[in-house]
Amino acid sequence: MEKTNYQLITELDKVFTPKDFGVITNAEAGLVKCALQLDARDGMDLCNLRDMVVMYFHIKALESDTRRMALTESDKLSAITYVIDCAKVDRGLEP
Repeated sequence: MEKTNYQLITELDKVFTPKDFGVITNAEAGLVKCALQLDARDGMDLCNLRDMVVMYFHIKALESDTRRMALTESDKLSAITYVIDCAKVDRGLEP
């Protein structure tokens, strides 16, 4: 990987917002998987990435100007961590 987790997350954040609240499509999951390079990561790397995603979007939600923006950031967090957790489970790890 040529970019840090932070760089990959911020790039994903610019182009990713789930179309429907509380739901992630296969196409959206594929975007997350590709953007965060999940196939190239081992178990520890996935855990570290997940932690960074949680911190990044938690801070963005806290800094949001409105409740609606905070919910959007929380929805992104939920969708992205779901995809990462699926990758962890696929490798036999706890989500």
